[in-house]
Amino acid sequence: MSAEDILMGYSQTSRIYRSLPENLRGAVKEEFEKHHEKADSVLKGIHEKEELSTKALLQSFLTPDEELIPIDPLKVDSYYIYSAKEPYSEEYLDSGYGAEMYLTNKRLIIVSAGESQQPILEDNSTGDKKEYKVGNKSGDYYNFVPFLLNNIYGISQKLENEVSCSSIVREKKGRSGGLLAGGIILIFLCFIIGVASEFESPWWSMLLLIGIILLIVGALAKFTKIERSHPSESIMRRRQLRLVTLDPVYMNRASLTIEINKEHTIKSIMQWVRELQNRCEAICEPRAFEKTMLV
Repeated sequence: MSAEDILMGYSQTSRIYRSLPENLRGAVKEEFEKHHEKADSVLKGIHEKEELSTKALLQSFLTPDEELIPIDPLKVDSYYIYSAKEPYSEEYLDSGYGAEMYLTNKRLIIVSAGESQQPILEDNSTGDKKEYKVGNKSGDYYNFVPFLLNNIYGISQKLENEVSCSSIVREKKGRSGGLLAGGIILIFLCFIIGVASEFESPWWSMLLLIGIILLIVGALAKFTKIERSHPSESIMRRRQLRLVTLDPVYMNRASLTIEINKEHTIKSIMQWVRELQNRCEAICEPRAFEKTMLV
């Protein structure tokens, strides 16, 4: 991927990059390429010897008596943890990190591992002085967020497929251009015939009269035309799970909202949630729920 593609791939940097004067755009690209290579080089020097995948990271944290449930993991676009009691604990994982959600006989685990790249382009211009900060941020990340199944007290899901098709129907009013054009042509022809016959031919006056009538009728006549736009189509898929649980840091009451990747079918998610729910014993224990969830 070229330097320009990377800069244009992020909304914040693309907006500034598009507004750059031509004489600065080339210099900005050169500086970005230099910092991009430098950041990658430094990152490789501090990498762990063994780069972990999400599955390898997961396996390294499983306890001796813990085993994976034989069901495919769900790809997670984002998740949000909100704790309702002090000390508050909020955590948000944005999309693009390749997170996956696994189920074991003891825990629900969200895990992600990989590398990230983020271009830096800031406009520090003042007055007539044009100044831009150019750089690149390279990093690797390892996220491991576990939730004990015994601490999951409620599960809800919002799974939607929606297709919207629409077009615009409009009424267009106007005057008869054909009659107007016909009248003008006839008047033009009558003058040609008149000049050729020195205005002695009986046809020129008749054509003139007809042309004038067509002009009047064309000016007064109106028509209504129905126009239709090209149809548009939009598809919306939503795959959301919400869990009532405990904050894994402070063990306070919390909600966990998970946005699942849209490539998963509703059927596969419902099967996954069924496996999860069957292992969350506290869902069917009101006493345990009330005791644990007191604020």
